[in-house]
Amino acid sequence: MSTEAEPVLRLAQVKREIREAEHTLEKLLTQIAQARSEKRLGALYWMVLENERLYTELHDQNLRAVRDADSAHAALEEAVRVAETDPLTQLPNRIVLWDRLTHELELAKRNSTPLAVLFL
Repeated sequence: MSTEAEPVLRLAQVKREIREAEHTLEKLLTQIAQARSEKRLGALYWMVLENERLYTELHDQNLRAVRDADSAHAALEEAVRVAETDPLTQLPNRIVLWDRLTHELELAKRNSTPLAVLFL
């Protein structure tokens, strides 16, 4: 009878080993899923940090660009003021006179109105 029970016992032992292997496989799959999730979270964390660094750098560059544009604009305004002003009297110079006179002549032609210039 021991020979007849041997295959049944062997089959039961194999089934038990299969269940244990399946249980071990489930544990491993769970651990793999957790590791992948943690890896993704780690990668996401580093991406967030890099995004914040890039945002800060871009913000700083924008601030520098605005300051540079403001100073360039101020320098341009100063250059125009110097070019159009007599250094001694600080009154408008010939450049401004010719510009305004040209404008007024064109306006008078367009509107067909007389224009007089008084030169002292």
